[in-house]
Amino acid sequence: MQRLGIVFLLAAVPLGCGKGSPYVPVTGTVKFSDGTVPKGYERAVTFQPVPGGPGTKGASSLIADDGTFTLRTLRPGDGALPGNYAVTVHVVDSVRDGKSVVAERFTKANVTPLKATVTADGENHFEFVVEKP
Repeated sequence: MQRLGIVFLLAAVPLGCGKGSPYVPVTGTVKFSDGTVPKGYERAVTFQPVPGGPGTKGASSLIADDGTFTLRTLRPGDGALPGNYAVTVHVVDSVRDGKSVVAERFTKANVTPLKATVTADGENHFEFVVEKP
């Protein structure tokens, strides 16, 4: 009888809310114009919403040794909300110096030339080229 009660209890638990995640997967690469990957102690890419974009939630990722990244908003790999973003790249040479190995304009959302539009139905793979200081 106890087993039957567990089966009924499990059958009554909904398996999902019927809606998928609002986040979509976003991947990409960051490289210099000569094709090399920016190297440093810390490497990150950040998607910051622009006015008229997805709201207040940005997304970010560490940049791997090969220059690739996979965005996260709440959990690793969950992606970003669809919308328009200003993209910044932060790569510092060492924990002691903290000097950027990319040109300053790529590190600030209000002046970065890097932009991305994340779509609900699309590949959402971006290739960004940055410059050295």
